[in-house]
Amino acid sequence: MNNKVMMQIKLSYLFSIFTVSLVCLLMPVGNLGGQDDPVVEAETKAEATKRELIEEDLLQVYGWLIGQEKVLYIGYTDEELQHIVKGFVLAAKGAPAPENLEEVIKQVEAMIRQRLEAYEVKQAAQNTELAADNQVSEEAFFAEIGKIPGIQKTESGIYYEKVDEGIGRKPSGNDWVRLHYTGRLINGVVFDSSIKRGKPTDFNLTQLIPGFAEGLSLVRESGKIKLYIPSRLAYRDQASGNIPPGSTLIFDVELIEVNPIDLQIDPQR
Repeated sequence: MNNKVMMQIKLSYLFSIFTVSLVCLLMPVGNLGGQDDPVVEAETKAEATKRELIEEDLLQVYGWLIGQEKVLYIGYTDEELQHIVKGFVLAAKGAPAPENLEEVIKQVEAMIRQRLEAYEVKQAAQNTELAADNQVSEEAFFAEIGKIPGIQKTESGIYYEKVDEGIGRKPSGNDWVRLHYTGRLINGVVFDSSIKRGKPTDFNLTQLIPGFAEGLSLVRESGKIKLYIPSRLAYRDQASGNIPPGSTLIFDVELIEVNPIDLQIDPQR
């Protein structure tokens, strides 16, 4: 997919999220229940206050979820964000559309396209700088890991420690695997955990970062392994969720089953 198509998708997504989600977000809390609402009248004052606080909290969480969409924030200043908010409020209150709307929309799209391109260039530069810093930490980390008895290294550069070899099949190729795992950064921060979610996760090997897929091939079903994956076999100099660019990843993995009989594949994958 070329950059032009990707940019168009981002712009389309940007406008769809803006015009649907944020208008809802900016509706006042009071609109959710008027004073004449018989349910509110039947509540005690304390119960009504508690309900309103819960609604406010939920709306704030809703706003936070929307704000997590990276495409919604492309380097706007606080003052610029206020102008955006003002526009949503006007629309929510039924203000008429601007004159020459079709032409104005073209200008808006051009402005956002320019902002998005500039923001991505800036983010790429920041990622490269942060990845370089993390690379220094990674080299020092693996220098120490390599000295620990029981930890081995593959030709590709993955360090690993087999906790339990397992007794079943080894995954390979296009296999699906059912896992329990916890992923950490070298500073100890947990960035993902199926154990915390309370149920194992199914993956196709082709969906996984190279280091993780290779590491799974080292154990059998029911086996357990600890993987130390260098950034070049993970996300390189790109950020991924709450994983900073250039991060070394540590995984504690239990390979429960290969190609589970009861596997239910998510159609979104």
